[in-house]
Amino acid sequence: MVMEKPSPLLVGREFVRQYYTLLNKAPEYLHRFYGRNSSYVHGGVDASGKPQEAVYGQNDIHHKVLSLNFSECHTKIRHVDAHATLSDGVVVQVMGLLSNSGQPERKFMQTFVLAPEGSVPNKFYVHNDMFRYEDEVFGDSEPELDEESEDEVEEEQEERQPSPEPVQENANSGYYEAHPVTNGIEEPLEESSHEPEPEPESETKTEELKPQVEEKNLEELEEKSTTPPPAEPVSLPQEPPKMHQESCSFPT
Repeated sequence: MVMEKPSPLLVGREFVRQYYTLLNKAPEYLHRFYGRNSSYVHGGVDASGKPQEAVYGQNDIHHKVLSLNFSECHTKIRHVDAHATLSDGVVVQVMGLLSNSGQPERKFMQTFVLAPEGSVPNKFYVHNDMFRYEDEVFGDSEPELDEESEDEVEEEQEERQPSPEPVQENANSGYYEAHPVTNGIEEPLEESSHEPEPEPESETKTEELKPQVEEKNLEELEEKSTTPPPAEPVSLPQEPPKMHQESCSFPT
């Protein structure tokens, strides 16, 4: 009877069940899942602050796992993905929570590449293992929120800041230029169209004269009326110009 080949998802789920059960209860035997060509990397940084490097082979992986001091581990698996890969292998991705030595739970992501072990059907070993804690990858999200809030505050301050008042120019400079002066006498305005025509005062005065005024006085008044009084300087408005705004077995 030929054994049916399990699906990648069945292989992945069975592996996850066995692996994390051993991690929680007997982590010193975890190295049995690996082979001499396996690689293992566990997230974190070394003493110099550099990211941890991968270790290779079952023996080195065993020492690495022991150095991590797994004790009283509690694992909660939230999600498992498994897909077929090259040479009948299976790639498994796990996401969940891990508490070690009574510490608070931390979110983690772990990826395994399971490779067939020899000619034994449906038997796999861990060829690659990559583990990372989420907070080591993404860090704390609060600084990003702080930067956004600072940007909002700056925008509010810019909105509240009053716009500078327009510079008020000399009221007279937008309307006319200074008149040239010659010999200390100001020349009369050339724009006669803007001057009010002087009203002849002679007619008014003559109307007010009584009929009894002598002819001589009338002649004197007529001579005076021929010379109009000097035009008074035009007073311009003082308003400034307007500006617009904008399933399977495993080694144990």
